[in-house]
Amino acid sequence: MQAAAEQLMHLQGIFKFQSSGHSFMAVAGHAPDAYASVSVLLNFSIGLLERAQHITLPTGRPLRLRLAMHSGPANAGVVAGNYPFYCVFGIAVRWAEVMQSLAAPGCVYISDSSLSRLSRNGAPLVLPMGARQVEQPALVHAGLGQINGSLVVPSWEPDPDPPHQQ
Repeated sequence: MQAAAEQLMHLQGIFKFQSSGHSFMAVAGHAPDAYASVSVLLNFSIGLLERAQHITLPTGRPLRLRLAMHSGPANAGVVAGNYPFYCVFGIAVRWAEVMQSLAAPGCVYISDSSLSRLSRNGAPLVLPMGARQVEQPALVHAGLGQINGSLVVPSWEPDPDPPHQQ
């Protein structure tokens, strides 16, 4: 799956900046047209879901990814120490991480801020999820104790699993 993700990122001009265990974070929007970047990220996400369908786990079940998208300001730079590394951080990054943990397998959980930047022409099925409470102290302290978003369901996915509650 990692090779498929790397190939899709290269084809679509998406920057992967952080890997951790079985997850990674990708960034787009550093180009002048942030509206086009949301479409690029959604196409990338749907491409990942499509490729994951063809990967079978040792249990015999297909790989089901949980993906999330959020648009917002972030900071980037090299974090120094014994092993300097490039990092993107900020409330928007934390928001995306929380959304990913709430996402339904096989779908893309997209925030209202990303959805508002997305052209609806030819878009896949979008199911509004409404407001969901978040208990992450950094987000609550910033006045962001609720996530408003929708599920983007790829055309081959007939019925998404309901997202698990926190």
